[in-house]
Amino acid sequence: MNRMLGLLLLVLVSTATPRLAGRQSSPAVIAQLKNRAAGGDATGQTNLGLMYAIGGVLPKDCTEAVKWYRLAAAQGNAGALTLAMTRIRPQTD
Repeated sequence: MNRMLGLLLLVLVSTATPRLAGRQSSPAVIAQLKNRAAGGDATGQTNLGLMYAIGGVLPKDCTEAVKWYRLAAAQGNAGALTLAMTRIRPQTD
């Protein structure tokens, strides 16, 4: 059940943020997203976590994804909490 919720949330968040689709994945956009995340923006942290979880634009790194999800979840971002919970166990890439 948790995996289904996580997958559904992943689909919803990734379709709501077109930058994750790679259309606007220039180095400048990635740098801006990293700055937002590092500055404490919960949405930026969640989106950066998704980019690490999905791979492609950034190298796939589940540990880094969970780090950003947890930071966003600590600010009350329920979507990030759900995503973090689906990735708690280390996964092989």
